[in-house]
Amino acid sequence: MEQLREIQMLSNGVNTFHSADQSDRWVCNLSSDGVFHVNALRTQIDRRNMMSGEVSIKWTHEVPLKVNYFIWREKLDRLPTACALTRRGI
Repeated sequence: MEQLREIQMLSNGVNTFHSADQSDRWVCNLSSDGVFHVNALRTQIDRRNMMSGEVSIKWTHEVPLKVNYFIWREKLDRLPTACALTRRGI
């Protein structure tokens, strides 16, 4: 049943395809100018993580990597504090 629906959607997409007399080019739909930007991708990933309840971390080069890692683990509640270890049964 699901496969039939997917085939029908694919068929509808092919039937509505129109070719243009222009050269092919890549377009990124994450930014308004159509050009790929890492920042636009990062923003999209952060939005999806926030919708799914995951933690969004902004990694920065101004602080040492071990500090970024520490903050990331803290936000995930993965620091091995006595309270956290007890809560996990360790």
